[in-house]
Amino acid sequence: KIHTKDKNNGNGTTEYEDGNNTWTSIPDIDGVTTHWCAHRTLDYFSTVHGRNSYNDNGADVTAYNNGLGSFQSNACWGCDGNVMTFGEGPTTSSADDWNSMEVVGHEFAHGVTQETADLEYEKQSGALNESFSDIFGAVIENWTGAGTFDWTIGEEFGAPIRNMSNPNANNDPDTYKGLNWIGTLNCTPNNNNDACGVHTNSGVQNFFFFLLSIGGSGTNDNADAYNVSGIGINDAADIAYRALTVYLTSTSKYHDAREAWIRAANDLFGSCSDEALAVGNAWYA
Repeated sequence: KIHTKDKNNGNGTTEYEDGNNTWTSIPDIDGVTTHWCAHRTLDYFSTVHGRNSYNDNGADVTAYNNGLGSFQSNACWGCDGNVMTFGEGPTTSSADDWNSMEVVGHEFAHGVTQETADLEYEKQSGALNESFSDIFGAVIENWTGAGTFDWTIGEEFGAPIRNMSNPNANNDPDTYKGLNWIGTLNCTPNNNNDACGVHTNSGVQNFFFFLLSIGGSGTNDNADAYNVSGIGINDAADIAYRALTVYLTSTSKYHDAREAWIRAANDLFGSCSDEALAVGNAWYA
């Protein structure tokens, strides 16, 4: 079951109900949007990956709207236990609530990661954790056809918070330890440094996934010229899911991720397949 509730910024947890099936008020619109996006997210993981809820054991899914305090432009998994929580955005209008398709998919994917690789939410493992959520958020937006697909996160609410096709546009790195990379070696994770750059350093795997899906050529921050033949977003997502759920562990870093993606591609498409070669080339980029 999916339970969609209005937390009223901490003052309650009322499940959305309507006696006449006319969902036109701002609270109703918020609830319908979150509920539909959650339903389609479960559909994706069930239909494509055969996964039964975030824990693969049929757990109920709960989503709270207006759960982060007044006018919060954010969303999270785990703020209130194993639930998704969405802020109401900068105004009381339903148009800027943080519950778009890719954001709901992103938060649900954190639950999948929690139940599989359980990537620690700090430093490089935390960056991978964030990136897998961005990846599946984008994939689910594409799979559902919910709006116009793009490679940005949060564009429905104004300026996107991350850009998978060009991380540098949001001051995130597109190359491991390249421009905008947040150093993690001597970093002590805390709230002020975003647990040592988990949202920033996610840009590396985000750009990798974009190249793997679409393809592209250029020169990275290491002055290495690359040329990647894209394999399509759906095949790339299948490799992502297997890498995450089979090969990665809680302390995995970027070099572990590269190995996991290559092994997953070999499993699904064969050693030296076009898909496996594309994974290697995209990580080189």
